[in-house]
Amino acid sequence: SGAKGVSITTTTNWTFGIAISQFVPVLQDSLGFGLFFIFSGFCVIMAGFTMVMVPETQGISIDAVAQLEPWSCYHRKGKSVQTQPLLR
Repeated sequence: SGAKGVSITTTTNWTFGIAISQFVPVLQDSLGFGLFFIFSGFCVIMAGFTMVMVPETQGISIDAVAQLEPWSCYHRKGKSVQTQPLLR
């Protein structure tokens, strides 16, 4: 359901926000400018993940987007993968 998804994402966002705010000052003291490379590396990895794994939805109605299975991009690339909905 939508409410469950929103609560999970909000909790995850707050949890990681608190964790990052606690660890960044410690890492900044020990790594200095090297901390920038860690965060930029994660940004590059996530940009690649998004480009490969997240299907394009431009020009598709919201009803058609709602019918997409999670990770349906596997099926478009000819890969045979069993998918399960993330939340029910």
